[in-house]
Amino acid sequence: MYDREVSNVFMCLVGSNPLPNYIVTEFLMSHEDKYRSYVPKPDIYYFIHTGKDGTEDYQKRIKRKVSDSNICQGISLSDSRDAGKIINSLNNKLNKFIHDNNIKTIHLNYTGGTKPMAVLTYKWLQEQINGTFELILSDIDPKNNKLNIMKDREKGSLSYILNYDLTDIITIHIEDLLELHGMKLINTNKNAEGQIDRYLNIERLSKEEQWNRKQSFFTKCLKTNKETNEKKLKKILQVNKSLNDRKRNREIGKPSKKDWKTKDKKELNNELNQSFSEYMPNHLKETLEEYEEEKFAEIVGFFAGKWLEYYIYERIYKILEKENLIDKMQLYHSVNVDMKVDGHIRPAEIDIIAIKGYKLYYFTITTGKRIGVCKQKAFEGIFRARQLGGEHARVIGVNMMPNEAYNDNDENFNRNLEADLKSFKLESGEIYIIGYEDVVATPKRRLN
Repeated sequence: MYDREVSNVFMCLVGSNPLPNYIVTEFLMSHEDKYRSYVPKPDIYYFIHTGKDGTEDYQKRIKRKVSDSNICQGISLSDSRDAGKIINSLNNKLNKFIHDNNIKTIHLNYTGGTKPMAVLTYKWLQEQINGTFELILSDIDPKNNKLNIMKDREKGSLSYILNYDLTDIITIHIEDLLELHGMKLINTNKNAEGQIDRYLNIERLSKEEQWNRKQSFFTKCLKTNKETNEKKLKKILQVNKSLNDRKRNREIGKPSKKDWKTKDKKELNNELNQSFSEYMPNHLKETLEEYEEEKFAEIVGFFAGKWLEYYIYERIYKILEKENLIDKMQLYHSVNVDMKVDGHIRPAEIDIIAIKGYKLYYFTITTGKRIGVCKQKAFEGIFRARQLGGEHARVIGVNMMPNEAYNDNDENFNRNLEADLKSFKLESGEIYIIGYEDVVATPKRRLN
């Protein structure tokens, strides 16, 4: 099975999220001598999976991403819950290897996998010890990002926390994170030098004196009367829906009934340019004279609601700059990915992602003011964040609802939304809601 001398063995259980396996493996492969008194550096790494629910693909992708794939091997169990089948698989695939080598330590990380896999693998390893090797158990604590370690010895167990924040040691980039999950990054905007210029014009929104919940973005920006504003807003939203419908139809091969003529696009573009150009990001201004549908859709989409994503991105960027964190965080906006769903490729877009080391901060953003829309966006964010970042991920939901009710009959407020979310037994701190008052607060309060 392995042609080199082996003293220290690492085993991890692969479950529905490959990120914890990657974190611990990469830490052990790259860690410095100062950690070795706590956890020896392994000579071989085993990824134990069931071959079902994508776990075999996960372990293959982990091997491709870690520093040294040559010392990694997959072990396939015949079942994830049947005790007899799990024990038989471990006997058949690992028993001879363990007893043919002078093994000093076996390190089992049980962050992933099913509970039966963890319990039965631990039980099986205990039976193999017979005074020949030391068994080390570990688990990543998602609250403090540290490795909890227990050394199982004949004279008793020793438990302690490896007192290093793994997010300061292990970094994963968005491309690698997505690829671990079998997703492909199409494009994104990252916090590269000069990139923030794309967003700065939207800062004018925070300098306007009148923020009124009943006013739309257009009502606020335009200097004309309310009736004209509402007509333009209605037109923008109609065009945006039409363009989105056309895009979805193209994805599924369905013909669209209506196309937007170049004359109509120019007319609408001219209206936007005359009324709103001072608020537009620079890279959209550059496309005002281009009328390809993709560019046209991007401009219309900005005014239909994407402006809030730009605004939030710009605020996050400035906070990171102020706190000298810009070099320690990865910040991405409009992350477009292809993901496989039931064997089919489906495009998806993530509003904003920030990553510290490997810890994911997932922003889901809507200009919606009704609790149904905001709840849907919140759950979408929770699902995607868990899918990509597991227990370590945190979600920030941004919407335009008020934090408190304006009257007794109003259900559309964020304290109501938070109560609904709590009823689903979410982890403490898993999602944080930012509402209308927070978005339009003074600069000292805003998004801090």
